[in-house]
Amino acid sequence: MRKGFCAVLAVLLTGSCACAAETAEVVIQDYSFTPSTVVIKPGDTVKWLNKVDNQHTATSGKDGKADGTWDSKRLNNGQSFSYTFEKAGTYPYFCVPHTVFKMQGVVEVKE
Repeated sequence: MRKGFCAVLAVLLTGSCACAAETAEVVIQDYSFTPSTVVIKPGDTVKWLNKVDNQHTATSGKDGKADGTWDSKRLNNGQSFSYTFEKAGTYPYFCVPHTVFKMQGVVEVKE
C-alpha cells in the first residue's frame, strides 16, 4: 500500500509518469492518407500502412520538398513504415510519386 502511495505522490509532484507510448495508424489508400492529420504526444509512433497496389511513400516535408526528417521509401501493398516522434511540433509530409495529386498529411505532436 505504501509503495502505491509513493508512486502516486511522485506523479503528482513531478507531473510525469512512465506512461506507455502509443502508435497511431495512418492508412494509405487511393491517393490519400487517412486520417490526414494525426495528433500524438512526444514519444508516440505513427505507422503508415499501404493498402493499395500503387507504391506510395510517407516523406517528411512540404510542397514536394523533402526535409530529411524521415522517408519511408516506396511501400508496396501491405507494407508499412513507422516513425517515432520525440519532440513537440508540426510535421507535414507527402507522397513522393503523387505530389501532383496533393497527397499529403500532417503529424501534430503536442505535449
